[in-house]
Amino acid sequence: MIGSAKIQNHLNAFQLSNPELIDKTALAEIYRAELPDGTIAMLKCWNNPNSEQFGADYLEALNGNGVVKILARRKGALLMEYLEGPTLGSLSRQGKDEESTEILAQVALSLRQSPKSDLKNAPTVERWFRALFDAMFLDDCDPQLRENIEFCKEIAQTLLAASTRSVALHGDLHHDNVLVHKGKWIAIDPKGLWGDPAYELANALRNPKGVDQLIRDPNIISHRAKVFAESLQIDQKQMLKWAAVKIALSISWRENAHIGSDPESDLLNRFLEMAT
Repeated sequence: MIGSAKIQNHLNAFQLSNPELIDKTALAEIYRAELPDGTIAMLKCWNNPNSEQFGADYLEALNGNGVVKILARRKGALLMEYLEGPTLGSLSRQGKDEESTEILAQVALSLRQSPKSDLKNAPTVERWFRALFDAMFLDDCDPQLRENIEFCKEIAQTLLAASTRSVALHGDLHHDNVLVHKGKWIAIDPKGLWGDPAYELANALRNPKGVDQLIRDPNIISHRAKVFAESLQIDQKQMLKWAAVKIALSISWRENAHIGSDPESDLLNRFLEMAT
């Protein structure tokens, strides 16, 4: 038996054999395993069975059009096709960020054009931003960070109020959530959101991991924002504003809404300087 009894139950339900743990996070475990016919598949099991159900709904709605294909689904687990990789993030880490930027913009465009249900029961972008709006500060919080977070609250409220269109969103589209498979770039791990299409690439501007200097380079930021904005058919400054408020939201999540300091405080400051 591998892992917990719960994991074994999922393996048995999907008739999987030879499971191999390939990733483990605070939220889930991911296994590579074999189906009865020998096909290799990927099994994702969540610690909380209600986690990311809207992400699974999103994948089902797209049915393999630009996203990883679901093979089977049960409460708390998802069986998917196995993607070879590597991720798009590897290109940026190899010094090919312009190429990865263009690819990610095309992936976003493809997902927006793919047929899918409305997913109107999914969490809204506005609901997600409650964590930012409710954020508080520790007594020793850096004054500049406090000022920037408060400014981002105002920007986020303005962006949300000005939104005139809502669509189904991947919700976490960035370089390491896109893998190459048989010559095609495929999106994985959606959150499944409902909201302004301009939000879709907001998180990509602070990614991928492992290129801290690159994502802080004003020339790189400007180029990425231009390419992403063109893909989403929005203004470049608006793209930068969405990116800034997403950084602020991530800080709020990471600090459990009680903000004192954060490793991305300088990144947030850079984006606000360029967005306003």
